[in-house]
Amino acid sequence: MADGARYPRALLLGASVVSFALLMGDAAVAQTADTQETDRPSERKKQAKRKSAKPQAEQQASAPVLNAYAQVGRAPVQALDTITVAASKTEERAIDALAPVSVVTLEQIQGRQASTVGDLLYNIPGVWVQNRGDEPSTAINIRGLQDFGRVAVVVDGARQNYQRTGHFANGSFFLNPELIAGIDIVRGPTANIYGSGAIGGVASFRTKDIEDVVRPGERWGVDAKTILGTNYGRALGSVFGGVHVNPNVDVFAGGTYSTQENYKDGTGYEVANTGNRLNRGIGKLTVRPADGHEVKLGAIFQENIYSVGQPPRRAGDPNSTNANGTNNLNGTSIYATNVKNYTTTLGWKYSKPEDKWFDWDAKVYWNRTDNDQIKTGHTTTTASTYCGGVPGNAVSGCIGSNRGYLLDTIGIDVHNTTRFETYDWRHAVTYGLDAFQDKVSTEVFAEPPR
Repeated sequence: MADGARYPRALLLGASVVSFALLMGDAAVAQTADTQETDRPSERKKQAKRKSAKPQAEQQASAPVLNAYAQVGRAPVQALDTITVAASKTEERAIDALAPVSVVTLEQIQGRQASTVGDLLYNIPGVWVQNRGDEPSTAINIRGLQDFGRVAVVVDGARQNYQRTGHFANGSFFLNPELIAGIDIVRGPTANIYGSGAIGGVASFRTKDIEDVVRPGERWGVDAKTILGTNYGRALGSVFGGVHVNPNVDVFAGGTYSTQENYKDGTGYEVANTGNRLNRGIGKLTVRPADGHEVKLGAIFQENIYSVGQPPRRAGDPNSTNANGTNNLNGTSIYATNVKNYTTTLGWKYSKPEDKWFDWDAKVYWNRTDNDQIKTGHTTTTASTYCGGVPGNAVSGCIGSNRGYLLDTIGIDVHNTTRFETYDWRHAVTYGLDAFQDKVSTEVFAEPPR
């Protein structure tokens, strides 16, 4: 008979209320236009000496690449200031935010061809990520703080609170870079607007939506991508598509599949259990029932299939010995792992320029991380009496035994911004409620099924 134990418990209930922002009115600055005419004779002489305009063909050759849009009847693309909502939950320029904020845009994400979330965050000041070659999860460290909720990680407003104690990060999340359309990082305790212990900062991820695929003025669009690699047999394929059913209804859906084999290190030896198979799917429905109102339903499914742990080093591997020539890498337990992550969000936004009292964003969400593992390798091949004749022990389990970790997070985030003016001062007050509950259950079989 298999010994089983199941431990359900509620971990955390947190709430935060109220964020205040006081914005000072912009001072008008008068500038003299460069094209303003002048009556000074010296200026008229300089203008007369100016060279004639370049021929039309030469102008087209030196024009920016963006002007290619104009040749097919489209207006040139104009670069706008980077906008963030992470610091105060109201839209503002990242450079104007009264907090240390960094933004990773969709253009930057597409240019990096990242295989992990860490590839997108490696150059952000004060941010460090903890990755394992044999596990596709990511843990974020901001200014030396991580784990146990000290850095809040949210995906489309839904908290990613999965954590378990072991010989690696105590708090990690699963998210594929192919799904990401933008990242906001807020460093320091100013992220307490997200409440419930986010003293280190917040990492807010926005997944792809219809505006990331369908260009302005078009009704539908499809974005497809394929990657093939030779070092470790990497292959990736993704397809995302969206359609404006009518001016008030948008539909967006897509998915990605990737696989890779074990890669080789710099000495040419294969690093065990660095291969994986990842599946992702996303869908969003946006409805605008009235002027200024937007209701969005989103769902994300992710499956990660891999093995975690390292076997003893092979004979002849130069990495298997220390400076004295003795073997110091005996390997670890190995677990065949299947992690499923589900995220569902339902949001309701309202905003109208003429309405100064109400500008709200309300969202309810559910996130589940389900981690199932089967032990396939032990540090030794010696049979154990405790395990009934197969390798293993009472601490890490027996070969063939399984264990599971399940975490459900249910939460709500509601906030509203009220704006008013006092003489030349403009004020914006943001207030709201953020609450969530984590429910954890574990399942452990110390002996393999018989």
